[in-house]
Amino acid sequence: MSMLGSPETDSTPCAVRRDGGPSVAGAGASRSSGAEIGSARGAGRADSTSDADSRSTASSHAPTVIPCGMTGVTFGENVTVVHPTKLDGCVLGESVFVGPFTEVQPGVCVGARTRLQSHAFVASNVCIGEDCFVGHGVKFASSAFTVLAPHISEDDLPETGAAVVGNNVLIGTNATILPVTICDNVVIGAGAVVMSDITASGKYVGVPARRMGERKNGSNAGS
Repeated sequence: MSMLGSPETDSTPCAVRRDGGPSVAGAGASRSSGAEIGSARGAGRADSTSDADSRSTASSHAPTVIPCGMTGVTFGENVTVVHPTKLDGCVLGESVFVGPFTEVQPGVCVGARTRLQSHAFVASNVCIGEDCFVGHGVKFASSAFTVLAPHISEDDLPETGAAVVGNNVLIGTNATILPVTICDNVVIGAGAVVMSDITASGKYVGVPARRMGERKNGSNAGS
């Protein structure tokens, strides 16, 4: 899969790049004056609640806070990222779009012109081809439990990998993709659960997902 021209890496969390990297859209930069106004309005209330707050947190332990943002991401040209997102150690091809509240884990590759809509979750090492559409709330499952739960022994895990998605694949809202391979020119319906490899292009719906016919655009080279 051709990934892109002139990639560059962002290693700073929550950075808004000004040097030719991705365009970053979010509420923080455009509403700073509103935040200042809200802070001023809340100043009087802060004094009256400070004693209660200090009593409620005096015995608490400080949590580990992991900010949303971008760390170790390689970008192609013309990538758009809408904050808040959590992107970590992935590769985003030319003209990729990433919607808000999306998490992309390390080792993921996303091909040129692919769109990841809001609330999508892409697990470690998933590979998504070019010209794909990943709908709202789509989840890619992974067997990389040693990353998510390092206390689990590798001996207790199944020998499965990560999903590989071909080119021109459209995945509907809230679909779940297990560690399978999906060929080019496939449409996956909303809410479907893909539990096995898809080797023939067409439309797939249901739980588990089953082929229901050809794509309307007539692109069925794998059938």
